Parts: sequence; structure tokens; C-alpha cells
Amino acid sequence: MARGELGSLLNEITIGETFFFRNQQLEGIRNVVLPRVMEAKSRMHMRHLRIWSAGCSTGKEPYTLAIILLEESKSRLKRWTFEVVATDLNQRSLAAAEVGGYGESVRNIEPRKVRFTRLNLSDDAAMMAMTAVDIILCCNVLI
Repeated sequence: MARGELGSLLNEITIGETFFFRNQQLEGIRNVVLPRVMEAKSRMHMRHLRIWSAGCSTGKEPYTLAIILLEESKSRLKRWTFEVVATDLNQRSLAAAEVGGYGESVRNIEPRKVRFTRLNLSDDAAMMAMTAVDIILCCNVLI
């Protein structure tokens, strides 16, 4: 199977289930995981968070994470920087995510807060590049 054919096949068979504030786990991240990670990083005198949304589909999960982090940057995350890295195997989903065109109701989301890239989780070389990640979400990968 040619490389282009494989990409087309993967675009067809991946499941693009996603929506904003989809899982209750996000509140757990905000109220439990984030404070623990911040505490550990503060002990190392580090004030940067890197969160990875694997299997990000059309981007609603990573944008939700960015919204939460932006809200927290007014208080708990003051003087911290953060990066949300969002990956997916499906090129069409990534293209939609990069545009961030979700309608008028979300017009204040800043696409610059999320970096999208194609990544196959079974590609060992590409996975080696995913370093220094503080939190990993992979809900869509498990569907």
C-alpha cells in the first residue's frame, strides 16, 4: 500500500468523537492533577507546563485545555507559561482543528495557544520527540 493510500485509509477509519468540556476528567485535571504538577515543578524552580492531547480529533479537547489554563492563568497559574500540544493521525481532523472554526459561540478562543501536529502513536521515532510532557490526555485514542 502506497504512503498516500495509507494516509487516506487512516483518515477514513479514525473516529473523530470530540466536543468542548467533554469529560468530567477535565475538572479533575484542574482541581487535582494541575496543583500536584505545579507543586512538583515549583520545587524544581520550573514554571512551564506542557500538556499533550493525543488523538485530538478536530481540536475541541486541546482548546478546552487551553481555556482552562487561560482561566487559571489569572490566579493559580499567574507567572506560569504553558503549551498545549495536540496530535492526531487524521490529516482532515487536524486541518479542521488548526482552523478552529467552531462558530460564533467560541469566537474568543485563541488558536495560538494550541500547537497541532500529525503523529502516529506507533511511530517510535516520532514518539521519542514527545519529551518533557507534564500531563497526557488520550481519551480519543482509547475509543
